[in-house]
Amino acid sequence: MIKNLLAAVGLIVVVREGYEIYRHYGEMREENAYWKRKEGEDAGE
Repeated sequence: MIKNLLAAVGLIVVVREGYEIYRHYGEMREENAYWKRKEGEDAGE
């Protein structure tokens, strides 16, 4: 029973960390898109 409890806690920790990494990646992707748009606007001037 304790093994199952520890496995469940471990799974929750892994899922939470994975979600944090996914959110961080999304923020980086949005920031990258912003800078690419900004670079395109600067080149047009």
